[in-house]
Amino acid sequence: MCSRRILFLVAAGLQVVFGVQKIFNLACGSFYALGAYTGVSAVGYFTSHGGPPALFIIPLALGGLAVGLGRRIVAARLAPLVYDRRRDLQLLLTSRWC
Repeated sequence: MCSRRILFLVAAGLQVVFGVQKIFNLACGSFYALGAYTGVSAVGYFTSHGGPPALFIIPLALGGLAVGLGRRIVAARLAPLVYDRRRDLQLLLTSRWC
């Protein structure tokens, strides 16, 4: 049941991006995966260097915030390039933002 909720949230996020910005954006899924990888890597680094495993939420949250900040920077620089372009060009440009 939990995986269905996660898939629903990802799909809803993609729909909001397409509905509001009017660009065909596939970079959202890439950033979700990058955030998950960064969070798991941060937790692994934290615990392997003596951090208490009970506080795993701290590096997990910091990893997610770091990827979120990076996404905002990338979107601010690259999103204006795809406005008013053909849908196939939008697909190619947004799938390469990561």
